[in-house]
Amino acid sequence: VLSYPTRVLRLGATGVNVGFAGANVVKDAASAFINSEHPLQASIANPKVFLKSLSAAFNHSGKAYSELVREGAGGTSFDIARNAAKDTVGKIRAERSGVSKVLHTVKSPSELLRAVEDTIGRSEEFGRAVQYFGNKSAALREGKTVAEATAYGADAARNNTVNFARAGEYGRVVNSVLPYVNAGVQGSRTLMRNLRDR
Repeated sequence: VLSYPTRVLRLGATGVNVGFAGANVVKDAASAFINSEHPLQASIANPKVFLKSLSAAFNHSGKAYSELVREGAGGTSFDIARNAAKDTVGKIRAERSGVSKVLHTVKSPSELLRAVEDTIGRSEEFGRAVQYFGNKSAALREGKTVAEATAYGADAARNNTVNFARAGEYGRVVNSVLPYVNAGVQGSRTLMRNLRDR
């Protein structure tokens, strides 16, 4: 409940904003290009990666999205502010039929908010998917095993853009009251790490 004002603010400032959604895809692609060890292979310029990532972002019942989530390479900045376990159990229980799912969403304000967040988050999922599939493919070409390449791709998906799941002991609490604090910290950390390493 405490996170609702911040979540609503995010929707207005960055979410329900077509200009931001378009700019976010470009920003994620640019920062990932700078941060990736395989910038061309893990970019939207690679047609195979582009199409697979598009499928993962927009078809949540498909194989590409399932793999992305299974390997811990999915997720969006919106997920951090949610009480995910409780919300997900309620959502699963409500999905016995199409009618019960719609009724559950309409009756619960948090589900309406979540539905909007999930729609907006597709642009972020797309950026992470590009990094996952592109870097996994590059690692396989270098001779890594499937397990090694998968782990490498998952790490790239989390850390070549901004790792919102990384927040420290107090980061989540502060971020639930002051939006974008963690995004700024993690974005700077990622950039400084890559300046140091490369």
